[in-house]
Amino acid sequence: MAFIPFFNIRDEKEDIIEHDSYDVYVNDDFVGRKVLYSESEDIGNISDYLSASGYGDFTYMEEGNKFIIEDFDEEEADRMKNQLETYLNIR
Repeated sequence: MAFIPFFNIRDEKEDIIEHDSYDVYVNDDFVGRKVLYSESEDIGNISDYLSASGYGDFTYMEEGNKFIIEDFDEEEADRMKNQLETYLNIR
């Protein structure tokens, strides 16, 4: 009886778990990417976070894999961008 070697050939793509992700923009400026790691996470959590942080006069919308925030006060928008960069890097 001949020995036939067994090769375990795996597709590396099988090991990758894909998550939903959104590119986050404030006033058309890219701020970062939000990856949703669990089913309980929602892209709307960003607006909740901003509201809880004291930002109130902004609008947002989802467009495909983009989460676009508009704030017409440029000074507030700059503070928001800085805060969101930190938030997105931590989460």
